[in-house]
Amino acid sequence: MQKTSARRLFPALAACLLLCAGLFGCGAQTAGGSTVVPSAGSTKPCASAPQAPAGPSSSVQPAPAGWETGHLFGEASGCAVLYAPASGQYSLYQPQMCETRFSPYSTFKIISACMGLHNGVLESEDSRMRYSGAQYPVPAWNADLSLKEAFQSSCVWYFRQVIDTLGEERVAQELKALSYGNCDISQWEGSGINPLPDMNGFWLGASLKVSPIEQVQALAQIFSGAGIYTAQETAVVKDMMLAGEAESWRLYGKTGTGPAGEAWFTGFVQNGSQSLYFAFFLNSSASGQAPSGDTAKEIAFRALSDAVGVQFQPCEA
Repeated sequence: MQKTSARRLFPALAACLLLCAGLFGCGAQTAGGSTVVPSAGSTKPCASAPQAPAGPSSSVQPAPAGWETGHLFGEASGCAVLYAPASGQYSLYQPQMCETRFSPYSTFKIISACMGLHNGVLESEDSRMRYSGAQYPVPAWNADLSLKEAFQSSCVWYFRQVIDTLGEERVAQELKALSYGNCDISQWEGSGINPLPDMNGFWLGASLKVSPIEQVQALAQIFSGAGIYTAQETAVVKDMMLAGEAESWRLYGKTGTGPAGEAWFTGFVQNGSQSLYFAFFLNSSASGQAPSGDTAKEIAFRALSDAVGVQFQPCEA
């Protein structure tokens, strides 16, 4: 196969996922390893080994060399998942990493916001939580905050209050309903990666782990209306996730950053009834500088712009 750059691969992925799927209909592609084509709607027990769900296989194409030469990811090491629900087909870059579970970090705010709205802990994007008076490292956190303000500034203490109000039993039930990674909340108070107690939690470098594949599966379940959350509840979260736009396309996502160079950007792009879910995960950089969620977001913007053939521009907060 003739060598192809990473950025040139995404139009090929889009052609397969969007033009062939149902949005029009063909098999998924992978790069960087073996191919598994999962079926839509597959679920598994929370504790099972993290792997792509079983499903009918289709054609397998060699991994384009461009993925390995840094054209898209630059000096960062990572993986990517694209998922088109209309066809149930996935495209995976670095499949083994896509099937590996990592801490979700702040991408879990998507889930906790849905939980809070569903259970009456939160009522709208204007729902406020009271500031304790502690001095937090992010100036925007040092005040009473609304849900929208907390989501957009990725405020840990706000969502710590939401989770504690929900309680362990309810959180465990809803994680299981989503098949969200290993569903492990045993380190409820967290692992102590941050200096203040309300800046820690099971979703921050602790017991809860989720793979990039499981991230897109959970998001597709939530925002397609297949899960337990109502359209009104998910609309609030979706509005807060708006990160980019181009023509009639909208890009929704949430970043997440860990202290050891783990970085996420996960969400979906949408044009009317057409949706493409994604997860980008980074875990190291050849430069020695730890990647951040913003790094993953920049990579995703480039890749997704190529995937749908438009140029996404960031939205102002």
